[in-house]
Amino acid sequence: MCYHYSPAHLSRLQKLYPDKYEHLEFPTIANGFSHPTLPVVYTAGATTMSWGLIPHWVKDMQQAQQLAKMCLNAKIETVHQKPAFRAAVTENWKCIVPASCFFEWHWEDAKGKQKTKYAIKLRDNDFFYFGGLYSRWLDHETAEMITSFTIITCPANELMSKIHNTKKRMPTLLAVENAKDWLHGAISLPELAALSQQQPLEANRIS
Repeated sequence: MCYHYSPAHLSRLQKLYPDKYEHLEFPTIANGFSHPTLPVVYTAGATTMSWGLIPHWVKDMQQAQQLAKMCLNAKIETVHQKPAFRAAVTENWKCIVPASCFFEWHWEDAKGKQKTKYAIKLRDNDFFYFGGLYSRWLDHETAEMITSFTIITCPANELMSKIHNTKKRMPTLLAVENAKDWLHGAISLPELAALSQQQPLEANRIS
């Protein structure tokens, strides 16, 4: 799964989206469980969203917070079936999430008492996009509209199977040249998984 990543370098975002990200601030390493607000691109343009998708049908903030923890990632195999993600798939609420690398832990023993942390990126490129979905939820108590996103995951390729050796999954990720095809419906869910698994990845051990 993908719960920690480094958003794309601010200078790169400012160059690509100067009107939106000129004064943007965000963590250098995003921890999904703190639900940070992060750079995201969707069909309407560049924006920021909270990590952890909140479905539009959620009743109150308590339920919203519970679901956001469970919806940091969405499995590509079941994303069209799960109530939390079904509307996003049906309504084509797709997004791409700019990143420079993501982090995963390799279990050195069966119980995970010893783990090795790896930083994974595209080979020869420090910029890519995760494939994602987004949603808007209106908090009726405060009248605040919260826009949130999830990162879609798929079965791991050979490299990620060795690193993420427990669940053997990886985030869907796209190179810059084909990322917007996902936004505009030119890439299906199976194609998104296949493209992600074919990406040339580089993994560096972090002591």
